[in-house]
Amino acid sequence: MVDSAFLCKTSPFGMVEIWRKGLTDRYFHLMHDIKNLITNVGKAEFANIQIAAGTAPSHAAVGTGVTAANILDTTLGTEKYRATATRSRTTLTVANDTAYYDTTINVDATWDITEAGLLNAASSGILFARQVFTAVPVSNGVVLKVIWKLQN
Repeated sequence: MVDSAFLCKTSPFGMVEIWRKGLTDRYFHLMHDIKNLITNVGKAEFANIQIAAGTAPSHAAVGTGVTAANILDTTLGTEKYRATATRSRTTLTVANDTAYYDTTINVDATWDITEAGLLNAASSGILFARQVFTAVPVSNGVVLKVIWKLQN
């Protein structure tokens, strides 16, 4: 008999996109499209979700931290904004195979945004994924979209 625990050995993977819309822009511009990093605590919470004991990702955050993303991360380096994600499914390979988290962040100060994270709470919470990237300059009135795509 085959143990069902050995049938699914993959971790979620996918991409994070950072979009920016400036004060005079009509449309959002894609600034970064990079492979995400799933943290160890994120992997553990995904396992909890599979047995109905965990809480799914619900928020994206951005910050100014520059330390490279690491599987041991539990927070962003320097979080500046966090907002609720609109959650849905999309298709990358087969129908509805990918969780899609779309977050809009209205900026009210001047920063160089260099990191993004996917979490399961409005404050604190579990950091499922984190990525660090080349600075995206923002200032009051700029709008960021952070889109996470996670596929098993």
